[in-house]
Amino acid sequence: MDDTTRLALPLVAPAQAQKHVTVNEAFTRLDGLVQAAVMGTGSAPPGSPEEGECWIVGAAPTGDWQGWAGDLALFAAGGWLRLRAREGWRVWDMGAQAMQLRRAEGWGPMAAGGLDAGALAEGVLERLGVATGSDSVNRLAVAGDATLLTHAGGGHQLKINKAAPGDTASLLYQTGWSGRAEMGLAGDDDFAVKVSPDGAAWHTALRVERATGQVVTPAGRRDAVSGGRISEMLWTPGGAGITTVVQWNTDAIMEHGQNPRSEVIDSVSGDEITFASPDVRGTFGLWSGYMEGASHIRVWNLDRSPVQSAWIRAMPGNGTIAVLDSAHIAGWRAGDRVQIGDPTNRQPGRVVAVDISPMLRQVFGTVFRQTGIVVRGQLHTPEAGGRLELTPDGTTGSFVQAVTSVGGGAFTAGGTTMMPCVVPSPVSDSNLLLYREVLATTATVCALGSVAITV
Repeated sequence: MDDTTRLALPLVAPAQAQKHVTVNEAFTRLDGLVQAAVMGTGSAPPGSPEEGECWIVGAAPTGDWQGWAGDLALFAAGGWLRLRAREGWRVWDMGAQAMQLRRAEGWGPMAAGGLDAGALAEGVLERLGVATGSDSVNRLAVAGDATLLTHAGGGHQLKINKAAPGDTASLLYQTGWSGRAEMGLAGDDDFAVKVSPDGAAWHTALRVERATGQVVTPAGRRDAVSGGRISEMLWTPGGAGITTVVQWNTDAIMEHGQNPRSEVIDSVSGDEITFASPDVRGTFGLWSGYMEGASHIRVWNLDRSPVQSAWIRAMPGNGTIAVLDSAHIAGWRAGDRVQIGDPTNRQPGRVVAVDISPMLRQVFGTVFRQTGIVVRGQLHTPEAGGRLELTPDGTTGSFVQAVTSVGGGAFTAGGTTMMPCVVPSPVSDSNLLLYREVLATTATVCALGSVAITV
């Protein structure tokens, strides 16, 4: 045996002459292999190497390195010495500032068993994989049944920091590498808990506002036993012009019959409709200071095919209404008949549809789909028994009396009535309030004011 098995160091033979030559060669090889460090990887010897310079030989070597692919080339005593690399050797790559490991397929960044692909520079471990591989994004990766972080004194904190409010600092829970739940500061500085059925669509279940500490449940809550939705009541303080969502006439002399009621168009200009009658307050109501800015009422053009709808937002004059969107009345013409009260083939129960989004915006600063509304009613009729009725969807058997007149021309105020709101508004992100009038002859004042809404 002429060389050692692992490092191929030359051995002194029995009775060998000039033993120092063999011993010195062994020391030279050891000098290159112990605490091994290389300049980098190359395929051609450098022009002016320094004594002790060492390189990993690349895949296609030339010159003095020819045939040494994958080995180490050590410059010693004025020449290149080949160190035949074996699997498991480790060297520090000064050029890449990384540990290199010799595997069966060749040299590469150190991975298995601890230091993963990363550099250890000035005491900073760039990446670490424990029983699994790490990468440039997941710089710390751990595979195991559990991960323990414990105190080194009285307590322990796990800190997750982000650079700016719009960034994310959170804990993400996955199934099969697809997100299912996340909690933390995701996109802002409010603490949130989100869930997802598929890793693509996300629903915020809980949000804690950083400025107030108040807890918000955007998706709502359900009862654990019944599965029914738990509603919360939001009060709507204010009066006429804020929470008066229905106010039909304001005095005791302007009469109107029960809905549906209609008028004939005289002209259309932009978002305004002028009617042939110079005073349509008995048909479309007096909006000034009451419903304007609090609600929109749906009207229908019965002479379009199919019938078309628009939403009153104001009454500029006694014979004119202004609608929410001029595009809704673009094809309306003089002579067309406009009706207040939904046709039964479009919405059952001849209801009047009310969009309360302006009131929601005034009171809460935003528009949302309320699940219900609590209202107080007022009615002024000459006969007893006239009624304002509420309904969630207009179907038979769903109407509830909000106020019933006592007759004799007396004002009648009803108690509070709670009604679900289930029909989405086609012109806002709120749900519609649906009501109808049941009158023996006529009424002068019909009013509904919001007390609270439910969500």
